[in-house]
Amino acid sequence: MRRSITYILIIVVMIASTTLVGFANDTLKTQKIDVLEVISPTENVIYSDILLISVKVQNEKSFRFTLYADNAIVDTNHIEIHTVLSSGAITVSESTEEKELSDNVILYGPVEVNTTGEFSFYTLQLEKLIPGKYQILIEETGNSSNSANYTILKKFEIKDKSERPEDRPKSEIFNNQKNNGIQALESLIKSIFGN
Repeated sequence: MRRSITYILIIVVMIASTTLVGFANDTLKTQKIDVLEVISPTENVIYSDILLISVKVQNEKSFRFTLYADNAIVDTNHIEIHTVLSSGAITVSESTEEKELSDNVILYGPVEVNTTGEFSFYTLQLEKLIPGKYQILIEETGNSSNSANYTILKKFEIKDKSERPEDRPKSEIFNNQKNNGIQALESLIKSIFGN
């Protein structure tokens, strides 16, 4: 009798938990999480004249993208900017609205970017960059009902490769450990077999 009641309780708990998990899964599917994030560059200081700028976009989004260069940077006309084909359905068009940032000139954009897929990347490749300070401005223009408009401002600095700080050589660390290990092994052999 007790066993049959225990089995019935186990079956009821299993059915209830399966129902709750299915309900929670359905609610998660109906909620769309809006994400718009600059994933490259990750560093604030870059020692290269080539750079990939990449913006990760989840769900359908519309945003305005502008790349700025500091006024102190001379001869920005030689900087090459290429749009890289990315995953997801993306359309890019010229924007009529410009936002000026103090002490900065527009290097690229503003462009209107619209995505229609659930996951995509908007990526630019920059070549022949000149040392100086740059800024990426992303302003959300199309708004889903669940999220508020927001702005992302990412600042980074390009420095010459020759300015890169020297990394501490790691080979010394491994050589010291190897020597210590060999010495320990030699000591063990000498203690077993004698000198």
